[in-house]
Amino acid sequence: MWDSIVVAGIVGICAFFIGRKLYRQLKAAANPAASLECGCGCSGGCSVSACPDRKAAEGGKANLPTAS
Repeated sequence: MWDSIVVAGIVGICAFFIGRKLYRQLKAAANPAASLECGCGCSGGCSVSACPDRKAAEGGKANLPTAS
């Protein structure tokens, strides 16, 4: 009995997080301009200069490490 409750809880939690991720992806795909503003995964503020991939997409030079 308890094992069924625990399994159902784990499955419910996983479904919640997977659903949230899919919702955010679909929401970003519906509004591409909003996805350029924030959410690059970089530390710091929510600006294009803080995100190398966003900066390159905007036409600026990306701050990527170079091999020495």
